[in-house]
Amino acid sequence: MCCAVLKEKRRKTTSLRSIRFYDRFSGRILKLAAGRAALGSAPRREPLVVAPDVRRALRGEPGAWARFEKLPVAYKRIRLGFIEGARGRPEIFATRLRYFVRMTARGKRYGMVRS
Repeated sequence: MCCAVLKEKRRKTTSLRSIRFYDRFSGRILKLAAGRAALGSAPRREPLVVAPDVRRALRGEPGAWARFEKLPVAYKRIRLGFIEGARGRPEIFATRLRYFVRMTARGKRYGMVRS
């Protein structure tokens, strides 16, 4: 059924406020449907890749690698992305990596983490 016809039918029984809400909401639904159609199916995540130097640092600290493997994938992606973001700044990169390895070895997570 066309939106205009549906609106006309609804105008007779609903308030103007409800009609305005419906107009905004239906536009969002159409945008959502168009976005899903453009994507095809659900977006696929690339496999998590740990850089060789990060892997070496984690394996060099006792217990860090075993605890790292048990961390949630989303947390690993966020932390590794944060560390990799400083790759062009060696001092900051080293500091971030050192802190990540230390916290992981202790079994602690940091940042915006919900328990």
